[in-house]
Amino acid sequence: MIESVRFKDMWEGGLRKGIRVLPGVDCLGDDPPRPVIRIGDLSNDPVGLIFKKGPGYEEEYEETSRKHGAWVKAGDLVIVISGSTLKCAVADETNAGCVISQNLAAVSLKEGYSPYYVCWYLNSTHGQHQLAQYSKGSSITRFISLNSLEQMEIPLLPQRVRKDIHALFAGFHRHERRLVEEREETIRIMNEIVRRAQEGTL
Repeated sequence: MIESVRFKDMWEGGLRKGIRVLPGVDCLGDDPPRPVIRIGDLSNDPVGLIFKKGPGYEEEYEETSRKHGAWVKAGDLVIVISGSTLKCAVADETNAGCVISQNLAAVSLKEGYSPYYVCWYLNSTHGQHQLAQYSKGSSITRFISLNSLEQMEIPLLPQRVRKDIHALFAGFHRHERRLVEEREETIRIMNEIVRRAQEGTL
């Protein structure tokens, strides 16, 4: 029998629900501006990468979280709680300081629990089956309440297996992040070449 733990018992503090943001609004007015993470900023594959870049995490964000909405810092889980697919992603240093939209929730885990392992489980076939059991809605849009999310059970595979999954997932996460950054830099260079060619300065 595999041991499991209630998802809520893994949390460091409470679940932070996203805020309502108007369509087309990409940043909240702040100093520095706070980019908004939306469902479309989460990758569709199980690695759970977030594409939105943040200004970096600062302690005062946490202190004023009620005013600014749900913020994220490196290591947080970002979970889709309303959408066609309920999935999970792990925020890294690139996403720190972002705010999440109303379809998302964020949570920090207690020391000793790996966000990569939990993300892997929630995006796995077994995790998706459990999310389907605890959520409501149709095949087009599913919704899971924060209370139902608390009740979910996360299996604790043997420590060695969890460490292996953490290491593999974290390594793949870093690899995918590098590919995204290389792609963005390539696009920037190509755009600059086109701009200079149009201006006749190339």
